[in-house]
Amino acid sequence: MNILINKDKDFFDIFKNNETCRKYLELKRWNNIPTCTKCNNSHNNYYLSKRQVYECSKCKKQFTVLQGTIFHKTRVELQNWFYAIYLVGSSKKRISSIALAEKIGVQQRTAWLMLHKIRETMKDENTKRILSGVVECDEAYVGSKPNRDQRLQKKMNEYRDKYDKPYEHLKGICGVIERETGLIVLRKFGWVQNCFSKKMAKKLLLKHVTIDSVVNTDNHRSYKQLKKMFFRHDVIRKRRE
Repeated sequence: MNILINKDKDFFDIFKNNETCRKYLELKRWNNIPTCTKCNNSHNNYYLSKRQVYECSKCKKQFTVLQGTIFHKTRVELQNWFYAIYLVGSSKKRISSIALAEKIGVQQRTAWLMLHKIRETMKDENTKRILSGVVECDEAYVGSKPNRDQRLQKKMNEYRDKYDKPYEHLKGICGVIERETGLIVLRKFGWVQNCFSKKMAKKLLLKHVTIDSVVNTDNHRSYKQLKKMFFRHDVIRKRRE
């Protein structure tokens, strides 16, 4: 069950309350078959409505779908957690803890902790994700513009005066997207511009893309080896303006 959300109204139409969020989590985690977190038993486990927990028919342990997740033992409502995840995933710019606190009605410190947990979980998931089919890969260098960031400009000037060489402030990012599903893998590969190498491309793509995939890239020299590694390698040449 994949859900497409384009705006806030779509989110609240789908996830109307905490119970809707809990049922969706049970579907995604258990396929609607409650599974004991202790012994992995999924046969005849029953729901205790008064306590809002499941009890294992085998080991008698009581458990919920929230155990083993970032939502466990939190006072923040599950719907607010879901909304925070949606905001982190859909925001073009990095959302601040102050902005999140205002959106969901919690203290700034609580919002900061939520953002930290969400980003750590997304980072862990990102490193394990495997893509297949038709995938597209590209690299970029991201970071603040010195003429808009006085602290960065000062740091760059101090570094140049001290070491007599420019300060590398841009972070190298390689992104791979699965065309059919839109799943994305983003990995950092370095700080020095034009450092993306054949070795880096090979290591990243073999880890996150199946060898029977069709890989689309630009004509960067680091991708020339891919035709020997995957089912097909197509080069998309960028048009010059």
